[in-house]
Amino acid sequence: MCGRAATAPVLSWNEYYQVMGFDLWLNFKPSYNVTPTQPLPCIRVEDGQRSAFVAKWGLIPSWAKDPKIGAQCSQARSDTVAEKPAFRAAFKKRCCLVAVTGFYEWDQHHIVKGRPKQPYYFTLQDGRPMTFAGLWESWVSPEQETIETCTIITCGPNEIMEPLHDRLPVILPSNLWDVWLDPGMDATVAGLVKDEFHTRQ
Repeated sequence: MCGRAATAPVLSWNEYYQVMGFDLWLNFKPSYNVTPTQPLPCIRVEDGQRSAFVAKWGLIPSWAKDPKIGAQCSQARSDTVAEKPAFRAAFKKRCCLVAVTGFYEWDQHHIVKGRPKQPYYFTLQDGRPMTFAGLWESWVSPEQETIETCTIITCGPNEIMEPLHDRLPVILPSNLWDVWLDPGMDATVAGLVKDEFHTRQ
């Protein structure tokens, strides 16, 4: 996954919230070209209930002194997310769902010299939005401004992605939403999500 997503939905956002199991409207402007450092719609659990929020794409750890680190933390590998200093605290306590309608990937393996890279746009076959496994974090600037950020979990390629790239976002089926959002889950879930993803695509 090269860091481009779309949030211009096939369904309206109101319909999407109903799919997610709650009715909440976010003042969120959809886009066909979302890049790291731009906002993404997310879902987390607050007081035992799913809650929607907007987070800047690119996780800034709470201990970071420079917010520019977020641009390097837009993705987290499922096999190392529990150990990496930038992600391990959020992995233990701050899992979220990231809502998009598709993502872009560029052909990394069949680049023709002198020609531009070929972009591909990936969506679900049924036209519904994708729900990525993600993490969120809250960072306070020296000016005491609170910034909420997120990252997207990635795993190895399936048969569709493998000819193009060696990573892809973890797309969670609805039966794993609550598992991923459970603050009591542990590192084994990353493997569970990867296995479930590969069997469903």
